[in-house]
Amino acid sequence: MEINRRKFLQCSGTAIAAAHLSGCSFGSQPVRLYGGYRDHGNKFGVACIDQSGELIWKLQTPARVHEVCLSKDLALGAVVARRPGDFIQLFDPATGVAVDQIRAPKGLIFEGHALFRQNNDGQNQLWATASPLTTSESILLKYDLSNLLAEPETLAIAGLGPHQMLLDESANLIVAVGGWKSDGRIILNADSFESGLVFLQPETMKKNFVAVPNSRLSARHLSANNKDIWVGMQLADPAPTGDILLYRYSLEKGWQAATPPQQGWQGFNGYIGSVAVAGQEVVATSPQGHLFGRWDLEGQAIEATNSLDIAGAARIGEKWWLSSGVGEVRNPNKQIQSGIFWDNHWIGHLS
Repeated sequence: MEINRRKFLQCSGTAIAAAHLSGCSFGSQPVRLYGGYRDHGNKFGVACIDQSGELIWKLQTPARVHEVCLSKDLALGAVVARRPGDFIQLFDPATGVAVDQIRAPKGLIFEGHALFRQNNDGQNQLWATASPLTTSESILLKYDLSNLLAEPETLAIAGLGPHQMLLDESANLIVAVGGWKSDGRIILNADSFESGLVFLQPETMKKNFVAVPNSRLSARHLSANNKDIWVGMQLADPAPTGDILLYRYSLEKGWQAATPPQQGWQGFNGYIGSVAVAGQEVVATSPQGHLFGRWDLEGQAIEATNSLDIAGAARIGEKWWLSSGVGEVRNPNKQIQSGIFWDNHWIGHLS
């Protein structure tokens, strides 16, 4: 039976919440995990749990949120709204107390992703992907955290529909540019888009665009391991096809495709929702396919596992951690119910 993810998320989760296993732990090493949630009555926010799945705090937000990011010193967190992407909520990661809220500049929307960065002068910055409401052009917004009342610096980069970002070892930006011009969830250029990665040196503004190897695919989600960037892809019209949905890219070797799991790529339903490299493995989730896959660092498939509404993937130490819209939390060793209906991405750290 095919499960529609959006309808699935709206279903009552009372039975799942009741199954929360408070006595079950992932181990003695303290961990903090943060992610957006979706609750009954169309309530949204960001939550934090420990390694046992116990709730530490919840912070409600005025609309659905997408990615959470944390400053390097863990003094500040941010969660970004998406559809409509009209705010970034800043919070204290230790307590969940709201610090400030950044509104999207007039005529722009946030595209769900942000990261903290420190420049060569020690200035703390918040970078966010954005685009104009009418054109979907790729924009990066750079905020000075010492003066959030100031207008952000606006930087145009190549292509349309910017998505997830990460920093390389030199604190340069890598941005997945999806290539889509959209009106809400309706893609207007599905037959003519160009997707790829933008490499940006913020101090010099030198940038380079590398197109994806399959013109049917949109680059969406990223994780990195040394010089390898792992890229999760999406079809413009998600469907159970044989298109390869996970690639790694490096300047030395270019694009290299991950091998299909034993079940093939069809089960991923044309969409990778989150990617994480941890230890000797890469994990990629498919919320629409209700499964996640594991690969080794050479891109050889290990296995794919069924998991309802699996969504967020994060690296914490040498382990990957996964979340789902039915409250499931798992790492390579165990799985439990957290009682939080996780939505989209999450992040964590050892504590």
